[in-house]
Amino acid sequence: MELKFRIQGKICIIYPVGNLAGDKSSKFLSFTNSFLSKEHVDVIVVNLQEVEVIDSSGIGAIFAVYKTAATKTKEFSICQLSPYLLSTLTSMGLNNILQVFKTEDEAILDLT
Repeated sequence: MELKFRIQGKICIIYPVGNLAGDKSSKFLSFTNSFLSKEHVDVIVVNLQEVEVIDSSGIGAIFAVYKTAATKTKEFSICQLSPYLLSTLTSMGLNNILQVFKTEDEAILDLT
């Protein structure tokens, strides 16, 4: 898994590329949490467009980042999910807990 990011004002957009599964989930969790510790970042948006596979550890990592963001009073959302990823989150009821957006632009607009 490759992890890219960009900062836009107080928003950090993270772009995981590849599979968010197994031991790669802990890499995603550490990488994303490092931005939640920065004072100049108030919002994390994870663009999942290039995630091909996600397993329970990947979903757990996303939910863990969401909980960490909430304890630090920061915003967290995910966007650009494939139909497979959206179906997986919906079947678990997480689409009602996490902020899920169709596009990155919608997420940024809503969270600023």
